[in-house]
Amino acid sequence: KHNSPQLIKSVHVHPLAIVTAAVDRIEVAIPHMHMDRDIRLSGFASFVGSSSMEITLKIDQVN
Repeated sequence: KHNSPQLIKSVHVHPLAIVTAAVDRIEVAIPHMHMDRDIRLSGFASFVGSSSMEITLKIDQVN
């Protein structure tokens, strides 16, 4: 199994964690975004609580 800690006893790593996430909303504040071009989302965890987190995203679009 891909998340079985017994399989990695000989290796010095942290146990694997499986996370499920849901996105409530993505607000795009770019007035002239072209819908026919690819976009790239990159981000980081800007706040982490005991049962929730906030992710800050940056949107780039190639000209």
